[in-house]
Amino acid sequence: MVEIETVEDENVPAPGNDEWKPLMGEELVMKVIKSARPGNNKDPAPIQPNDAVMIDFVARVADDRFSTDGPTIQEVKDWFIVVGDGDVLPALELAIRFMDSGSTARVWSHSKYAFSSGTR
Repeated sequence: MVEIETVEDENVPAPGNDEWKPLMGEELVMKVIKSARPGNNKDPAPIQPNDAVMIDFVARVADDRFSTDGPTIQEVKDWFIVVGDGDVLPALELAIRFMDSGSTARVWSHSKYAFSSGTR
């Protein structure tokens, strides 16, 4: 499980979102925990390749997508990345691309998306 939070906007709970969204079949899924509050009546901006984003995340070992208390592998606050540069794990990189600025999500991944030869 990887929890990702972009920190550009104020967060509010995602209304009625109890669904896991498949990103790579059942081997990589994401659930929105908080969605961004639209500012000035505008929709939150979707994150695009080459966007520079600030993220917080906690990576844990989890047997299934419902486990939240496994041992922590990595915990990061205020990490600046460029989407698409491959600086982070593939599961994290892909999930960020399906998020809106200011949102928080829970991501569960098979190990083949959770480990890589990335630079960080």
